[in-house]
Amino acid sequence: MELARIFCDCMVLQRNMPLVVWGNSKKPRKLQVKLEGKLLMETEVGEGVFSLTLPPLEAAENVTLEIGEICLRHVDVGEVWIAGGQSNMEFMLQYTSDGEEEIARAQDEHLRMYTVGQYSFAGEREEGYKDWNPWDCWLPYRTDTAAEMSAVGVYFAKELRKKGIPVGIINCTWGGTSASAWMDSTYLKKDEELRSYLTDFQKIVDRLDLDRYYVVKKMVRPGMASRESRKMMDVILKHTFLPQELNRIMMQGAAAEGGAQAEDSAEARTEIPSGMPAPADGGVDLSTLTIQDIMAVGPGDPNEPGALYENMVKEIIGYGARGVIWYQGETDDKKASMYGKLFSSLIACWRDAWKEKNAAMERMPFLFVQLAPFGTWRGDTGVYFPEVRRQQEWVAKHVPDTFMISSSDYGNIFDVHPKEKAPLGQRLALLAEKYVYAGTELGDEEILADAPEAAGMNVTGDTVTISFAFGEGLYLREEDFSRYNGFERKDIPEDLLPPVSGGVNGLALMIDGKEFPGDEVTCQIQKDQLVITAAGISSANQIRVEFARTAFYKVNLFNRADLPAKPFVLEIAAER
Repeated sequence: MELARIFCDCMVLQRNMPLVVWGNSKKPRKLQVKLEGKLLMETEVGEGVFSLTLPPLEAAENVTLEIGEICLRHVDVGEVWIAGGQSNMEFMLQYTSDGEEEIARAQDEHLRMYTVGQYSFAGEREEGYKDWNPWDCWLPYRTDTAAEMSAVGVYFAKELRKKGIPVGIINCTWGGTSASAWMDSTYLKKDEELRSYLTDFQKIVDRLDLDRYYVVKKMVRPGMASRESRKMMDVILKHTFLPQELNRIMMQGAAAEGGAQAEDSAEARTEIPSGMPAPADGGVDLSTLTIQDIMAVGPGDPNEPGALYENMVKEIIGYGARGVIWYQGETDDKKASMYGKLFSSLIACWRDAWKEKNAAMERMPFLFVQLAPFGTWRGDTGVYFPEVRRQQEWVAKHVPDTFMISSSDYGNIFDVHPKEKAPLGQRLALLAEKYVYAGTELGDEEILADAPEAAGMNVTGDTVTISFAFGEGLYLREEDFSRYNGFERKDIPEDLLPPVSGGVNGLALMIDGKEFPGDEVTCQIQKDQLVITAAGISSANQIRVEFARTAFYKVNLFNRADLPAKPFVLEIAAER
């Protein structure tokens, strides 16, 4: 008999909830389940895949759980959260602005993380190229393990740990991936617009020489999975560079990596992974490979719709957890207007899947990060990010048990990865404290956990007054906007610079369709209101205020909880 991978030594089980445990048995058998030597339950399982449901457990540390002849040691019972998404949730602690200091003091045996192995097609795990990763095991938060843990997950967990309850984070992430890869593809088929993710992918596949595609992918996988190939990414993830400097580093790295892949892959040229059809001719001349060959998207790619759901999410579906923290959307920016539907469908997919396997998980809160300010990185830009952010706001308002934090003060103009992750984990924990843990020792319904949100606008004379929900203690933080992320304004393309009006970064005042000069605007705070004054407002036919609606900005408008205001657009026409 064997249990699913996630059930292993040092795991954290969700407290106060019936827990589903599953695995595989070679024959029918009777099982006893014991906790610390005391009988919890007896049950029978059949041959093949089985599951059993443990009764709710109280919080505990370092207990022994016996399931039949399998003995699991150092098990904690506490709070479990799933950390999902792409690179900004995957982003390792070692890359953060305070990573070195945080890793040096990491010492908490009861903050633990399980990182789901990154596999995107059947048989990839068995190839063994990725065995060096700290995947598929529960690791405690220590100096020797912390570096490769999800930074947002760590900082979120650290806040929950302040109450003394064990915390486990299940890190299920992969950089550069679409939400469509993280959901059952049948949920994409339910909506006419979302079906485009399937049809567009099929068009890409139809244009491929599949025989060549499979062989090339097999050839380059050993090199792509090697530690050598990570060296360049380690540099560019930890630091921020001007675009021209980053391009130079990437070109040098690509040349070195190509040679390493060719050398490492010589013996793999004709072997095709299980789960993929074998080509008629396995021979491909290495000298003919292009970067397009190496990076081609096709079957088995992590961005194939449903691929990561089938090969990663299914590894953990049903595992008892309090909820999900999510940071994703950057890769879906080209279909920004669909993101609300896409993310809503993903949430429905996950909730349905967990509930089907574990009826106790009827409610599965999603706490997520609104996309951070971003200019340009590796040829991509944030031009579509404002619409993704608007779609994310829609989800938070219309999908039950979803809550969104603002990251508007921690973007990076030349990197899609903000290096400051601690505030994001802490803000997610604030939402959990208020909305998920209300009525428990981890909760506080009275705290201010939401970012300021524009609630209305009125015009009187030459003054526009904007009121805010969650605007208690509203204040403007004085900052010098001659630099962003350490770069002088002269080094930054004009089209990436955000507007600044009356000392408010990201604020643009439009009078009759024309942007009013920012240095001629005055802004003041009156309680939970932003008061904007400018000559010409009283005679205008139309007033429009845009805030944080550009690709990049740096919000300096906060409430008393130091939470930055969310993006907004407000418009009013004069009654004449």
